[in-house]
Amino acid sequence: LRAALRSPAAHADALAALRVARLGIRLAACQPDQDSALEEICEVVYAIASEKSFDDAFRTENIIETLVLYLLSDGTDAAPNLGRSRPTSARLPRHLIFALGSLKFVTQENAENQRALATSGAIGRLANLFERALALSESVAPASDDQVVSQTLVEASAILRSVIDDKRRLQQFLSVDIVGLLSRTIASFPDHAELCFNCVRVLSKLSMASKGRAAIRPGPLLSALRHHYKSHAGLCVRISFILGNLTTACNETRLELAKAGATDLVARAFVFHSRAYLESDPGSKRERDREDLLTKLIRVIANLAIHEDLGPRLLVSKAALQLPAVLERVNRSLEPESETAAGTARQEELALNTVACITNLSFYEDDGRRRGEAAVLYTSHVVQLLLPYLFADNIEAAAEAVRAFGNFSRSTELQNCLSALRVDEAFVILLEHTDREVVLGACGVLTNLVSLAETRAMMVRLDAVPLLVKIVRRAGVSDPEMATRACMVLHNLAHAASREGDNEQPVQDAHRELLLRTLEELLDIARDMDGAEEASDEGSPSESKDEIGPTDLTSFIDVASALMAKLEAADTATGGSRRSHKK
Repeated sequence: LRAALRSPAAHADALAALRVARLGIRLAACQPDQDSALEEICEVVYAIASEKSFDDAFRTENIIETLVLYLLSDGTDAAPNLGRSRPTSARLPRHLIFALGSLKFVTQENAENQRALATSGAIGRLANLFERALALSESVAPASDDQVVSQTLVEASAILRSVIDDKRRLQQFLSVDIVGLLSRTIASFPDHAELCFNCVRVLSKLSMASKGRAAIRPGPLLSALRHHYKSHAGLCVRISFILGNLTTACNETRLELAKAGATDLVARAFVFHSRAYLESDPGSKRERDREDLLTKLIRVIANLAIHEDLGPRLLVSKAALQLPAVLERVNRSLEPESETAAGTARQEELALNTVACITNLSFYEDDGRRRGEAAVLYTSHVVQLLLPYLFADNIEAAAEAVRAFGNFSRSTELQNCLSALRVDEAFVILLEHTDREVVLGACGVLTNLVSLAETRAMMVRLDAVPLLVKIVRRAGVSDPEMATRACMVLHNLAHAASREGDNEQPVQDAHRELLLRTLEELLDIARDMDGAEEASDEGSPSESKDEIGPTDLTSFIDVASALMAKLEAADTATGGSRRSHKK
């Protein structure tokens, strides 16, 4: 058979060669000491597999099944060349590299071959191969053996990447602990760029499922990132993607990553690549590559910043100082008259993540300013960079920008800046926005800014009060949080005007009458609902996430009552009279 494979006829007829090879593998795998024969046969198969036109033949001629069943042990049978009769310290045969490489080639872009490979039990057999290869790598072995082990794992991990695209195979991966095996592989070969890259490509897919995220160990990922963040952008992108998924919702994971050194490492990686991005030519491939990478790194920083212990630390890092420069660059790229004029999804995602990161970090800026620290994000420059996003078509970006301005509006210095730049007018306009989160945020900003006489005068001039009354009436007790926010703006507005002795009362008679009637009715309903909620507290908790809770109603009752008292006091002070309201 080996002679037949060397013949000119085999070279001329690849299908015939595959059939001979299939027979040769089955015969040689059942005999002892046939590694050299299998290596020769598998090398022929590998050469044919490198030609894409023969992909289907590997399935129809049962070559995939033969390579899996005869050359990969399932851990229980006496699998011909990797069976249990072999001691675990035995070297890995070189023919495995050719066999695995062949499977990698024919499954890369062929869904039918991927399905055939998965149904042949290859995932479990590959897990056994990982176990054996890792055991060999952890033992004392010659350097040549280590190269065979690492190359075997390179090919095996590439196969896993091909077959994981189908979400239905997720359970197969989890059942044989592929996550743990890949983590061990990265930990054993942190400086092997190709192997680490293949492993994190698989882990990035697994990190999109909750069970996959729960099984991922961050330590090996950080070790690989530490080795390669300057030299391998693709590896850095995927590790950052995984870390972003791990830190999206779990505060414990954020702290765990920080203890493993993620905070400083991710910040360093971001600073390094942001400088390369800022130095790249607009529209160049270097710029495009860095945009994707920065998007992922910034997402990790934004997620880590949610933790109250990590946010202040990141705020004073060099990464925070780079964020405005990155946002300024991407803003230029998104301008209609820019050279790229792209406004691509990639650039929009980078802009969104940068705005979100500034929002999360700026939450901690006010504490630093009280301690006399230099401003990082509380600057007029950052304010102007964020302004375009208030009216962005991307609702998520608009909501993030509004939240950032909510943080800025807590600072006395920035309040004057926001008024001077007429940002306060923008938030009156946003009271009519169609997105609930944007309107909530706009109310929060105006609540802080009404302490300024200029803002109060502007709100009277732009008829902000009727808009706020409309929000209260529309929200009512069905959305007590929204009604509470609007009432708080009106309360602070009336309070500041009374305290400062404004010549013109912001809540005019016509609006005051309507608002008082509305508040009286809503308070009656809210008190009834709040009492009913308290009476049912002894029962089982509601399963509905959208159900109004007693805390929301209590807050509304408190704020609305204070607003009524403030309006009635102002009415009395000006000599007005109106019917008394039920308390």
